[in-house]
Amino acid sequence: MTSTWFFLLCTLTTIGCALISGIFLTFSDFLMRAFKNSTPTTDTQAMQRINIEVWRSVFMALLWGFLITTAVLAGYAYINMPHPITNYILIGTGLYIVGVFGISFVFNIPMNDRLAALDTTTKQTAHYWFQTYLPRWVFFNYLRAISACGTAACFLIASLQLAQI
Repeated sequence: MTSTWFFLLCTLTTIGCALISGIFLTFSDFLMRAFKNSTPTTDTQAMQRINIEVWRSVFMALLWGFLITTAVLAGYAYINMPHPITNYILIGTGLYIVGVFGISFVFNIPMNDRLAALDTTTKQTAHYWFQTYLPRWVFFNYLRAISACGTAACFLIASLQLAQI
């Protein structure tokens, strides 16, 4: 019999990773597109402010919290669960670590840091914003959305399999 805590944590992680995926998708799908169609000064200032506020948000607590839950579930599953369930949990955890955190720390956060250091009123900033930041940041953010969605899907399958044990 599967531990109730494991099933509930797996289900909660499914929901949380789906929420995180939705937040990433929101940014890539329409928020950044709205920025693209505004003035570069306003856009860069807004994104600079967003990049400050995000570190104090519920989103960040969820992002880091589900990193912990995926790792806990992966460790427990590796030791105690049948292989089909373990495989889904390990794949989901890998997607989250590499596809959400890896991409964030290698691509999106360094671009945010560079944007934060720029004077929003210069032509160089406008050029960076339109030619580099927007297309690259959105591309990598879509990858984060897909990775978080893939994590949610893996944990959903694992949860469904756990419910049958």
